Amino acid sequence: MGKVFITGATGQVGSHLVEYLLENKAMGIEKPEDILCLVRTPQKALHLKSLRVTIIQGDLNDKSKIMKEFQDPTISTIFHVAANVYVYASYEEMYEANVLGTRTLLNCFIKSEIPTFIHTSSIIVYNASAASSIPEKKNYFEFIETSPIGTLNPDTEVPYAISKRIAELEVKKFARKYPHKKFIITRLGPIVGRGDRQIVPSLVKANSIKVPKLINHGQGKLSLTAPDDVARAQIFLANLEHKNNPEIFNIANTHLSFNTLFSIVAKFYGKNPPSVSIPLWIFKPIKPLLRLLQKCFPKNELMRTFFSASALEYLEKTYHYNSDKLLELGFKFQKPIDQAILEAIQEIEQEKK
Repeated sequence: MGKVFITGATGQVGSHLVEYLLENKAMGIEKPEDILCLVRTPQKALHLKSLRVTIIQGDLNDKSKIMKEFQDPTISTIFHVAANVYVYASYEEMYEANVLGTRTLLNCFIKSEIPTFIHTSSIIVYNASAASSIPEKKNYFEFIETSPIGTLNPDTEVPYAISKRIAELEVKKFARKYPHKKFIITRLGPIVGRGDRQIVPSLVKANSIKVPKLINHGQGKLSLTAPDDVARAQIFLANLEHKNNPEIFNIANTHLSFNTLFSIVAKFYGKNPPSVSIPLWIFKPIKPLLRLLQKCFPKNELMRTFFSASALEYLEKTYHYNSDKLLELGFKFQKPIDQAILEAIQEIEQEKK
């Protein structure tokens, strides 16, 4: 018998983590009540309530409530998945949730008997300009767990990236100070599947309007992962013994080109895949204009998703977030990405109905 404590269980990754634990009775979970979920907004936890897990109302900085829950000697692992990813949030709001919230959890964790803390981070922490290029592949860049991390400069970096980098620094500081505890950092790549509120919705939106959809024939690629596999990987790592503290892992599955992504979406809606392509030499000069449009129309769905700052880079380059370190331990990705994309589209259509 065992229990786990999860933050961010109402989100895409957290909800899949809860479902996998229940369906597979993983990590010693015997009944739904063994899964403790910290929930800030009960109205968003209707799905969790239907699963009959234990819901603890509170936020990441509610130290007294968290400390009280952490005194349960049967809790084996903390899965810290929660983060403020809201595109319009200020740096101060992101810092409060992503940095101070993580610090509060860590302080409660080291005062408890719980052995394992798994911090969910993001591939956004990497320094894209310092990525290792592959000589034989043009515009192809690779990141491994030891690749350089980006700066904390607010003039050149987005608030979310800075907050996630500082949060990782907090985890690393605690890991050095408390070596008897196990700390794991997982860096997640872009996720598509049920609960997707960014990538697939933006592809569906772009598919429905008459704009050129392909840059350089859609050769740019994304390292995509299904949320089911992310949940499996988190649990897989929690069950392993590790030599380093903290241990860091990329979790990013296979590459799909933009050409393939649009073809999957077009096929679902019975349309022909996009064929009009903007050459790279034309696209590069208009990128500054697109960045200006982002600032002028920050709430436009296409501007903040398909033409976001990170998306503009993906359109012309391929970033490979190497997950060999995870795979060499025996983990295997199971959910085909095209299937995950179709599940996301079906969910979008169901919500429309």
